[in-house]
Amino acid sequence: MKAEDGGIDVSGLRRLAEDVLLARGAGDTAFQTMPSGDDARRMLHDLQVHQVELEMQNEELLRSQAELGAARARYFGLYDLAPVGYCTLDAQGLILEANLTAADLLGLARGALVGQPLERFIAKSEQDNYYLQRRRPHPLRGKQVYEMLMRKSDGNLFWAQLVESESHEQPADGFRRVVLNDISARKRSEADRERLLAAVEQAGDSIVITDLEGSIQYVNPAFEKATGYTRSECLGRNPRMLKGSGQPAALYEELWATLTAGLTWKGRLVNQRKDGSPFTEEALITPVLDGEDNITSYVAVKREIPAAEEDGQGKARQDKSHEPLVLLAEGDPDHLNLTKRMLSNQGFQVLTAGTAAEALAQAKELGERLCLLLCDLQLPDMDGRELARQVLGLVPGIRVLLMSRYSATVGNSTCAEGWNLPMLRKPFTLQALTQKVAETLGAEPLSPGGTNE
Repeated sequence: MKAEDGGIDVSGLRRLAEDVLLARGAGDTAFQTMPSGDDARRMLHDLQVHQVELEMQNEELLRSQAELGAARARYFGLYDLAPVGYCTLDAQGLILEANLTAADLLGLARGALVGQPLERFIAKSEQDNYYLQRRRPHPLRGKQVYEMLMRKSDGNLFWAQLVESESHEQPADGFRRVVLNDISARKRSEADRERLLAAVEQAGDSIVITDLEGSIQYVNPAFEKATGYTRSECLGRNPRMLKGSGQPAALYEELWATLTAGLTWKGRLVNQRKDGSPFTEEALITPVLDGEDNITSYVAVKREIPAAEEDGQGKARQDKSHEPLVLLAEGDPDHLNLTKRMLSNQGFQVLTAGTAAEALAQAKELGERLCLLLCDLQLPDMDGRELARQVLGLVPGIRVLLMSRYSATVGNSTCAEGWNLPMLRKPFTLQALTQKVAETLGAEPLSPGGTNE
């Protein structure tokens, strides 16, 4: 039992001990076995009370020790294992105390840090800045926060944020508390952003960033130069402000269908500048995804096509009638359109068929121009393997890739003639489709044997 001044309340302790002794019944038993005599009885009673007092004091001591141990454990967790470094400096800037995190940051054992000047761990390029910071008066009841490039004991550099304040325990002696926080990762991220921004700002191609609704959030100087619009004139507006005449509506429908599916769209856009003059751009528009694959914005990189180059590309487009084609047969319209966009974005020319009959008609018409038949295993009017057999009879050497939603069929499928046809499981990613198509086109061609009709 403690008194108000922190000492032991002797009288209170004795009363409490006597109550405990009386509750035990020890005093009455002893008195019954003692010879008569007030002095002897009083002496025995005092000894018994004193014994109880010692027991109570011992219990109090054990309890205080347990509380002290718990407090030390909390101190160790809150101070020594804190995620930031703590140091106490004297008026000369020497380290008087440091936690384990500070020792780890500076690369020395905690005992070896004591007596070392914190200035020793400041990079040479920051020495003058640190000197000025140390001599700057502290704001009233405030803290100084600054960032320094620091050096570990092994010479490795790292960026740290220092939060410095005067010690409240001994302000007259000039003691200071310093919190060290490693901000190297943040500094690297800031440097990366600065380099990226510089590259985007200085790029020769126009770069436009829009939100999900298509409102412009950013344009680079190349965009301003190409269109005649300043950045302030563009922010918040839709890129359709540049739309020129003669651009088919179907192109924009395909563009947005591709982007909202999470795919990259590539194509030409006929636009007009602020002064009304037309110009053609080659555009690559990509959705920007977050960590959960949700679209957050769109980035467009565009390059103006000179008139002479545009004329040459027009001739090249006419020559595309002789390029190889992919015949896509799929009974699900949504999946057909999505797969077509995926293939088109990879540079393939794609013809589509919703039924086997349509696919056979196109195969008869196009013949050897077809390089790949990509068809679903289950079409509305025919099994995909049977369609493959008939198309191979019309176009010898054409490669075949089947698609199926059933995992049991994925891998390869054998048709009646013994051909081992590659399979692609639906739904598939762009990467899986591209890889499987490349493998199929690189495989040996199938021989139709005597199946030609």
